[in-house]
Amino acid sequence: MITSPCFIDSHFDRSATDRSKLAIFIEEYSELERKFSIFFLTLNFSDTSSVTKIVEHPITRCGEADPLRWCMGFFMDRLTNIRVPDLLSCCRGLLLLRVKCYPHLLLWNPSTRECKKVPNSPHLPYYHYMSISASALGYDFTLKTHKIVLICDNPLIDRHSYKFLVYNVKTNSWTPIYTDEDHKDLAYYLGTSKTLVNGAPHWLICYENPGDDTERYEIEYFDFATDEFVVIPQPDDPDFRVSFSSTLLDMEGRLCISHYSSGNVTVWVMEEYGVKESWSKTYFSNIYPVCFAKTINVALVRGFDQQVKASWFAFYNGKEKGIELKFLAGKSLANRAFTTFVESLISVETEKVEGVEVVRKTFLYISILFFSIHFFFLVM
Repeated sequence: MITSPCFIDSHFDRSATDRSKLAIFIEEYSELERKFSIFFLTLNFSDTSSVTKIVEHPITRCGEADPLRWCMGFFMDRLTNIRVPDLLSCCRGLLLLRVKCYPHLLLWNPSTRECKKVPNSPHLPYYHYMSISASALGYDFTLKTHKIVLICDNPLIDRHSYKFLVYNVKTNSWTPIYTDEDHKDLAYYLGTSKTLVNGAPHWLICYENPGDDTERYEIEYFDFATDEFVVIPQPDDPDFRVSFSSTLLDMEGRLCISHYSSGNVTVWVMEEYGVKESWSKTYFSNIYPVCFAKTINVALVRGFDQQVKASWFAFYNGKEKGIELKFLAGKSLANRAFTTFVESLISVETEKVEGVEVVRKTFLYISILFFSIHFFFLVM
């Protein structure tokens, strides 16, 4: 019963709409200790109560598992200028991981502790995960299955060029994707992708203009139904800026983009998905939003203490309440990354099992129909 698709979808929807919690994964990585840890934070908050509590749930401590990341495994922290690990890739309760010194991807559900090894793609010769420039875990609602998209450096070409691959969890197979020349040869996929509730991973993409030193930035998502990139319209507001220092965020399924400049952060929110005129903006001073809860007024934020040269994290609960709860104080936070997470009972093997079950039932129905027709003609 609890493995049925209807029950799993219902459980996920309830978890996603729970307004009393903000679930956060914290990745702890230490180059000195060669240690990778994930633990789960639940922030219990209320719009009316003045009390905010934080509950820490250790999940695993594993020296082998490593989040799949790109840009040589690191991005630059804009507050501290320290190289830190990139964020985890997650979608509908599953996380995409890799294993050090072991050329396989892993799908992991931290809620059920279930893990699945993803087979290597046969479409990429000399396959190595250091060649992955960008990656994302998403969901195809048409086929009702999780999918992985990889954007890899082409090892057979000396110049800058990418190969695109999509993995279907239900069929356990890889498919090469053929894109236009701009996406293959001129694009750079910046930072961390953000997979929204529509299952589509979004990227901030920088395009080189051939013949000069100029560049342009686009916000695009990968459509698993058509295997194509689609451009998200940007506002015409002269204050809207997109650059290498911009970051994509997710606020309960709404696409956000932040821009950091001189200690201030401008956050733009697309209130109605795909509608150019629906972008709105707000400002944060001396704090950097890491992830949002239900509204732009409820967020996990990061700051930097110049005196002790250390980052701090806090729960921000609107302009009236402001910084409510600082946590992880006194710990080394330079090598930590955060991403919001919604618990799910989905099995990494369920999709494959369900596909086999559909085939089995279809064969059974056809067999019954065949024997019924055969019996009818015998009687006649």
